[in-house]
Amino acid sequence: MNLPREIQSFISEKVELENYCLPHFYPELNSFEDFQIGYKINGVSGKKETGDADGDFKENWFVICSGYASDPFFIDITEIDKGFPVYFSWHGAGKWIAIKVAENINDFSKKLRFLKDLETENNNIQEEFRKTFDMNNEFWLEVYHGYEEEEEVYSDHQSPTENEKRIQEIRKELKDLDKNKEKGKIELKRYLISKRELENEIKELT
Repeated sequence: MNLPREIQSFISEKVELENYCLPHFYPELNSFEDFQIGYKINGVSGKKETGDADGDFKENWFVICSGYASDPFFIDITEIDKGFPVYFSWHGAGKWIAIKVAENINDFSKKLRFLKDLETENNNIQEEFRKTFDMNNEFWLEVYHGYEEEEEVYSDHQSPTENEKRIQEIRKELKDLDKNKEKGKIELKRYLISKRELENEIKELT
């Protein structure tokens, strides 16, 4: 697939965030179609799973990155004149409900870089977040709550729970799994099964 320049630039930048809801996994430009598996394509049968009914994943949608639990961020490839607004949907809810999280892909990239700087500098993320993001947007509100929970743990000087330790381990396993797939060290079916098992474990632990 010949990706528009804006999308290529976004994917190449690969801004990975610590917040559970935010982007952490990105496709490789030379295997962009593989990243659509589990969203537009059935991982077992290889058949398309798109449709026009309410709650279907639309044919024009393409996933450009995903969060820790594979919740997708996607664009509508036909919205080039709008600069590709970015949408988000919760994974595993039974239907896909698109939530607009940025007016265009460049705006989304700026938001992620801003949050990356906050995470790196360990500033008061909550205060800066409230100044910058739309707290009436259900996605950004969820992101805010994620930072709020992290701050509570940090301020209480609590050691990570066993569940939190395991979640960190799973995140590393997911990264290693993606690397092995990209290098051809694991067959696609085994990759999809393993990824689904790890994602389900994260959901059970949170």
